Amino acid sequence: MAHLLLEACGGNAASIPQGYLDNFAHEFADGDVSLVSALSKVEGVGDLSTEEVDETLEMLQKVNPDHWPSAESIESIHPEKLWDSSSDPSITLDNFVEDNLGTAEKVERVLTSVIESVFGDSVNNIRDAKGKYPSSSNDFLQVDDGTFAGTFQYDSHRFNFEIAPTEQGWICTYRLDESSLDAIPQIVKDVKRDDKKNTSVKKTRSQGWK
Repeated sequence: MAHLLLEACGGNAASIPQGYLDNFAHEFADGDVSLVSALSKVEGVGDLSTEEVDETLEMLQKVNPDHWPSAESIESIHPEKLWDSSSDPSITLDNFVEDNLGTAEKVERVLTSVIESVFGDSVNNIRDAKGKYPSSSNDFLQVDDGTFAGTFQYDSHRFNFEIAPTEQGWICTYRLDESSLDAIPQIVKDVKRDDKKNTSVKKTRSQGWK
């Protein structure tokens, strides 16, 4: 909704009526609050990229009220200072990302779309290898080299997937998880076993991946 308001006002956040922004006011169960209602006081929103707007909104949507004045008392917010957590040791990314269902849902939605574009059908339950939702505790399913890795569900079958960056672009691969592979009818397993006798064994990395 904040994005829609920004688009409607041509990026001029100061022109958004405060009555609209007041709808973003929220107090979380842990005592934190949302400061998206102070969006009109963010300097230079129209000059920010989409990613920078996303980052600004994400950092404002859940803050510790002990580290911020009330939304009504804020005169202006400078995005560059907001992003630079070193300027205030009390402001860290963990304050805004940890247990953030909005971020988890966004990651799951994007990964689902990418997988479906390759898989050719609807999939669900994007999880890590241990069956946990994308979150800051598992780096939202991203590993050190930038690859997103985890599992998804299709019908009653579980698949392992990787969405990896390469020089040619992103590549999405998937294969049946061992638990689902064990459920394949025996006749199919026998055919696979006979084929293996006549073919060389592929590396684990490529075997079974599409």
